[in-house]
Amino acid sequence: MKLEPSFRDISASELVSYLLRASGQAEGDAVNPAPILGILGLAHLSVDFRRDVPDAITPSGERPRALLSFPERVIATDAELSETQARFSTFHDVGHYVLPEHVEAIVLCTDRDLSPFARGAREQQANAFAAELMFHGVHFALEANSRDISARTVKELAGKYRASYQATARRLVEKNIRPCMLITFARVADDQRIDISLAPRWVVKYSVPSRTFAVRFFSRVEGTLDEEDAAKLAVPGRDIVDSVTKEERFALADGTEATFRAEYFFNQYSIFCLLQPVEARG
Repeated sequence: MKLEPSFRDISASELVSYLLRASGQAEGDAVNPAPILGILGLAHLSVDFRRDVPDAITPSGERPRALLSFPERVIATDAELSETQARFSTFHDVGHYVLPEHVEAIVLCTDRDLSPFARGAREQQANAFAAELMFHGVHFALEANSRDISARTVKELAGKYRASYQATARRLVEKNIRPCMLITFARVADDQRIDISLAPRWVVKYSVPSRTFAVRFFSRVEGTLDEEDAAKLAVPGRDIVDSVTKEERFALADGTEATFRAEYFFNQYSIFCLLQPVEARG
C-alpha cells in the first residue's frame, strides 16, 4: 500500500501560524516578509513593470502591482509602491504560493486584485491571507477588541503593525466582536471638478460592518458626505486623530430608527467614518 499525505485541508490561519512560528515571529507586532520568503525559498525583486516588463501590462491597460513566478521562485513588486503596499503585495503573493490550488506558472496581480474589489476567488483568498499575515494572526484581533474603536486606535495600530490607515481601520472593524462599521468615501472625479464655485463631492466607495453590526442593524450604506463636514476634513496635512465626531440617526429595516456615533477622519486620500451605536459606547 502506498499512501501520500494531503495538505489541502490546512486552513489559511494554520498556514499563517506556521509561517510566523517558523520565521521566529510568533511574538512581536509588525511581520517581516524577508525571513518568511527565506523559509519558502523565494526571492524578492523591486521592478518597474511599465519599463522593465512591458508585456506584463494587461490588455485593459492595468499595471501589475505584483508578480509571482513559480518556476523562478520569485515575487516581484512594483518599485513605485509604498512600504506598506509592497509588504501587503508580498504577503498576497506568498498566499498564492502556499494556498492549495493556487499553483500557476505566473501570477500577475493588479491594483484591483489587491483591493476590496478583487473579482476572482483566488485573489480574494490571497487578500484575506495577506491581511491575516500582515496583522499577525490573532494578535491584532486581541488588540482590536481591547481598545476603543476610534481614529486614534487606527493610528496607533497602523504604526504598530506597519500597515496603512485604511487597511488597519478595515481590520479593526472586521475583527471586532462589538457592533461597528467602517464607511469609506471617495472624492468624485467628474466634470464638476473644473467649476471652482462647486464644493467637491464625496460618495460612499464601500462599507464594512462587523458581524454583530450587520446582524443588528445593516450591512451596507450608500450616499454622499455632507459638504460642510467634507470641507473640514479634507485638509492637506490633517492628522487622522483630528477627527470630526457627531451623532446621526439611521432608519432601520423594521421601520424604527437608531442613533449612532459617527467619527470621521481623513488619510489624505479618502475620508472614513467609524460608526457605532450610541448604547455601545464605553
